Amino acid sequence: MSRAINRIGRLGILSGLVTAALIVGACTDLEQPHSTLRAAVRQRSAAQILKAGNSRGYEDRILEIEAKVPGFGGLSIDTDGTLKAYLTDTSRAPDARAAVVAMSHAHPELFTRQDGSTPSVHIVKGEYAFSDLVNWEQALVDARSRPAGVRLLDADESLNRIRVGVASTSDEPAILSFAEGLGIAGAAIHFEQVGELYPGTSVQDKLPRRHAGIQIGSTDPTADTAVCTLGFMVHVNSPTGTRGFLTASHCTLNFSGPTGQVWHQNKPANRIGVESNNPAWRTTGCDIGAMYCDSADVAFMTYDDSISVDDSVVQTSTVGTNGSGNTTIGTLYSIAGGKDPAPGDSAYRTGRTSGTTRGVIVGTCVLVPTNGSPTRSLDCQDEVQAFASGGDSGGPVYNFGFPLNLSARYALGIFNTFTAADGQGRYHYYFSPWSLIQRRLGVTLFPF
Repeated sequence: MSRAINRIGRLGILSGLVTAALIVGACTDLEQPHSTLRAAVRQRSAAQILKAGNSRGYEDRILEIEAKVPGFGGLSIDTDGTLKAYLTDTSRAPDARAAVVAMSHAHPELFTRQDGSTPSVHIVKGEYAFSDLVNWEQALVDARSRPAGVRLLDADESLNRIRVGVASTSDEPAILSFAEGLGIAGAAIHFEQVGELYPGTSVQDKLPRRHAGIQIGSTDPTADTAVCTLGFMVHVNSPTGTRGFLTASHCTLNFSGPTGQVWHQNKPANRIGVESNNPAWRTTGCDIGAMYCDSADVAFMTYDDSISVDDSVVQTSTVGTNGSGNTTIGTLYSIAGGKDPAPGDSAYRTGRTSGTTRGVIVGTCVLVPTNGSPTRSLDCQDEVQAFASGGDSGGPVYNFGFPLNLSARYALGIFNTFTAADGQGRYHYYFSPWSLIQRRLGVTLFPF
């Protein structure tokens, strides 16, 4: 969960203990060992967090490194393209570098450059082990009396801090005091303003062949029409397995399990398939005020045998950043595979309303608090600083991969939620990462 771009949020706020030395790695070691944490915080090591089996996507790679190199505090792509690694004890820098290199070789899709090389690793003096940040974030998630105004929670690997999104700066003192009362170090809190959350419930025309990024819809049993975006085409459990497509689960307007909804493309007369894998959302362990929650907002629809599909994702002819693209089909890219992105990666997203937009991965495994109707929260979403809009839900999020193939892209996940502009005029959106999509559906997916 990280921001590898320049941030305007405020660190540690009122205490004034956190300075610009964070950026250059010259800060004092303020790490607090697990033994000093109060009972409100679950004192789990990196190995214990991993053993619990609740995947955090890319962040599992960081925890795996910490399990080998105690005090490892985060890993992200910095603005200059190098890898920034936090370490509480910099005398262990050789061990940390070796662990990062080994992980990079095991997961070449994460950091390998277009020419086949890997970035250098820059060790920064950190203040907290990443497991501390995860434990503190979880304490805030579990706290049922948490003050109002929290719009996201993130154990942020690019800041070595807990990132707390707030509606207003006036919410910060109460949240800071509450966090400290749980036993969380006040200096570990990084506040930033976040716009209001919305579910993202041409590429809008009927097409002879179906591509990721085009308009789809369904009429649910109560006759409410849901208009969303077709995510990736996939085979289930083998490259020749059951053929279907992904979209956001909330587009079905059903949170209690699959009902066999019929789905169409462009208009109800243009049937393309039926809902077949859409597990019930949880009703316990949700964020405050949420009726439902899950770690991925995704459903699988089986294509009708008669439907023709193309192994490609649509990129519109105009690509937006802090605003929309257009809805004119520009380029079709094949999908080479699926992966979880790293913080600092680029991300493209195509939707039926705002077309294609691009931005940077600024958070991984972010808690998206209660929003939508019926109310729901999402446990572990990835965050992009870029524009999205209503109707884009279910759309594909993708980027370049390695080895470099100019005509291909990698599937990163399925889009679900966006924000209004924050106090700086920036937009953000959230998507379910590839590993958690497969985990929710209980299958291995082969995108095509």
